[in-house]
Amino acid sequence: MKIRYALPLLSAAMTVSAVAQAATGYTTERLNLRAGPGRDYPTIVSIGRNAKVTVHGCLNRYDWCDVSKGRTRGWVDGSSLAIPYQGRRVGVVEYGPRVRVPVLTFSFDNYWDNHYRRAAFYHDRDNWRERWRNWTRDQDHDGVPNRLDRDRDGDGVPNRVDRDRDGDGVRNNRDNAPNNPSRR
Repeated sequence: MKIRYALPLLSAAMTVSAVAQAATGYTTERLNLRAGPGRDYPTIVSIGRNAKVTVHGCLNRYDWCDVSKGRTRGWVDGSSLAIPYQGRRVGVVEYGPRVRVPVLTFSFDNYWDNHYRRAAFYHDRDNWRERWRNWTRDQDHDGVPNRLDRDRDGDGVPNRVDRDRDGDGVRNNRDNAPNNPSRR
């Protein structure tokens, strides 16, 4: 008899714990709430500037965050999201680790099954899943094509050096054909 009452209490405690990990966030510009962490995913709804959202977590670089606005859930660009910290709003990309915004991974099937079964684009889910799996622009292999994929030298900053494809330390016309000895 005691076990019967213990299970609902344990379940309620686990729910409170999961909700407690969510953070409040604010959009810093008008942006699109998307069905996945990337600009290629369908837009669910557009959110205005300074809109309050619930941040469920972000990818490990905080470049894409899973948020909800009311009952609508999706992904937004982390560079357009701010969180409260010491009485002011700060960028989630810079302060996410300090504020301990949870780090998430994106599982296409689980996410879409849990949040978009009734969405118009869900019927075309196989095409979206295939597109997600075949992204060739994801050069850092984090599962998401993003601005960091242009970081060819691996220093964490997409910059001029990343375009030096022939590796001579200078960006020049040989960078267009790095394996062509006639161009050197």
